[in-house]
Amino acid sequence: MIARARGSVAAAGAGALEAEVPHAIVGAAVEIQTRGGRRCGLVTAMRGTRVRIAPLDDAAGVAAGDVVYVDTDAPSVRLGMTALGRVLDAHGRALDGGEELHGPALPMEPAASRRLVAGTADSPCWTGVRAIDALATLARGQRIGIFGGAGVGKSTLLQTIAANARADALVVALIGERGREIAGWQEALGDARGRTAIICATADAPAAVRARAPLTAMAQAEYLRALGLHVLLVVDSLARYCAALRELAATNGETTALRGYPPSAFAALGRLLERAGAGAEGAITAICSVLVEGDDEREPVADAARALLDGHLILSRRVAESGRFPALDPRASCSRLFSAVASPRHRADAAVLRRALAALEEARDLRAVGAYRRGADGLLDAAVAAEEGIEAFLRQDGEPSSPDQTLAVLAQLAGGLCRSEKGDL
Repeated sequence: MIARARGSVAAAGAGALEAEVPHAIVGAAVEIQTRGGRRCGLVTAMRGTRVRIAPLDDAAGVAAGDVVYVDTDAPSVRLGMTALGRVLDAHGRALDGGEELHGPALPMEPAASRRLVAGTADSPCWTGVRAIDALATLARGQRIGIFGGAGVGKSTLLQTIAANARADALVVALIGERGREIAGWQEALGDARGRTAIICATADAPAAVRARAPLTAMAQAEYLRALGLHVLLVVDSLARYCAALRELAATNGETTALRGYPPSAFAALGRLLERAGAGAEGAITAICSVLVEGDDEREPVADAARALLDGHLILSRRVAESGRFPALDPRASCSRLFSAVASPRHRADAAVLRRALAALEEARDLRAVGAYRRGADGLLDAAVAAEEGIEAFLRQDGEPSSPDQTLAVLAQLAGGLCRSEKGDL
């Protein structure tokens, strides 16, 4: 039985409500009894017994004096194993027409003593994407971001990784997405759909719902990790999560900083991401997309996420426009745990390929104007000779590549580059 406090609406507006309620806590669920029916909300701020409420649905019809009920228990959501194979909203309610869930109540925010994840990320998390597995290998329990502007293939790459990654269970948080994206995800997941929980807050959802969706997804991922499972958590996207936090902060009258984002948004982002990682038994590998407005890599959310994550995968518009997908820029991408999970041979082969890619990029303008002459630079000559094979390796349409296949082709490319650089062609 959930403990509830009773109060009344003191002021109402389209973006926020205020009520007089004793014993409320920030983040608590709110129910408002109006003449037009029940309305829901969340406590976002409080001063004494005056609380600020973010509505979770249409606030039309709310009037001063309406009765307010506020949960006094810590916020929770009912998910668990029964959430796998389901599409749910940020409150754990069914969006797929199936039965409502009656799983365990999972805390939306863990107690401070449980926040530290002390496990070691020392085994690889294979994604089935050659460009990632070869040059930016992920570790189980790693937190990594996929950065890029609109239309460069972030969602497609996320779907590919989710469908093919070697994980026991998947949790997907879709924040501010178009409604039709849900069907696209279900189709893309294929056989992995039955072990995936999709938590969705569409673009038309109130800011409080969009801000709640990643917390719901993280609560589910933490529950599965506690069972000893390796969980792949996909968040699409952190930029829209921070945008929702910015909207909530504006209604609460918070002081904003760079480009309108309040400091509390970046603090919340840090709290969310720190909950992922390897535990004593299981692990949460978090892969988050970051929409970079105007391809500006120094955009505030991108900057904050880059500092918090264990690596970044950069999608290049130039590569996308050339027709190569995934449009990953290997030179700009980095997995900070690559050296911890890759074998010495793997690291050496990856270094050779990276040097070749760097040589090709540095000589791009030279080759475009026809000023390249063979024989002046052995590394560049080797890279040009192997360019077609490198492009074929980085381009991937369709079937995933197994770790053995990826590393074998990488070794073949690296060996050929070394021989060519020494003049053995």
